[in-house]
Amino acid sequence: MKVITKFISLVLLFALALTLVGCTNSRHGVDNYSYMYDVSEDWSSRHSETRENLFGYGERLYNSHLILFPRRAPSSLSDFYFEWKPGAKIDSFAAYFTCTLSLTDYGAFVTALDSFEVMTEAGAIKPLVDEKNFFGKAYILQWMDRGNDGPVREYIILDDENQTVVFAYTVAMTDELEENSAYTLNPGADVLSDHYPDNPSSYLGFSIYSGFESADYSVDFLEYLDSRD
Repeated sequence: MKVITKFISLVLLFALALTLVGCTNSRHGVDNYSYMYDVSEDWSSRHSETRENLFGYGERLYNSHLILFPRRAPSSLSDFYFEWKPGAKIDSFAAYFTCTLSLTDYGAFVTALDSFEVMTEAGAIKPLVDEKNFFGKAYILQWMDRGNDGPVREYIILDDENQTVVFAYTVAMTDELEENSAYTLNPGADVLSDHYPDNPSSYLGFSIYSGFESADYSVDFLEYLDSRD
């Protein structure tokens, strides 16, 4: 009888684990911006020990610190979507939001973004700039494909016509990111092949967070997301 009871308990625990793995937590609308960081604090406490790590695989190079994502909702926030799916091996994430600025603030933000860099012991690292594969000029902070574990992508795209800054981040949820965005966020080409034409398609990827533990940088220009004329 004890053996049967123990077996039933194990089956129930396994079923509960499967339920949790398949559970999806999502939020839409600008009033839910803080949810993204509520989740990140919990995830980081369980998976990472390095400074300010937010999302990713728990490895130094692949963690996303989301350094250009404001820690509180900007006053210019015009759209927001976030989804988190716990997994047996990795957690999956999708984050998308937009900030629509005045002409003056938009110009100042773009100028500062063009100059943004992370200074590490090995030298300065700037976002990869892509003006070919997206609907607007894109600034890539991470672009990695981890095989069956899915992609890690973190980037910003400029919508010059509407003076809107588009923020995007995903771990293994590119389809969900696309489905919940007002923009086409997934490029139709291999982005890295344009930046590294001499490397094979198996190139590991790009991350601005290499050597980040000892890096210096300033994100003061994010204040332009909060001021309006």
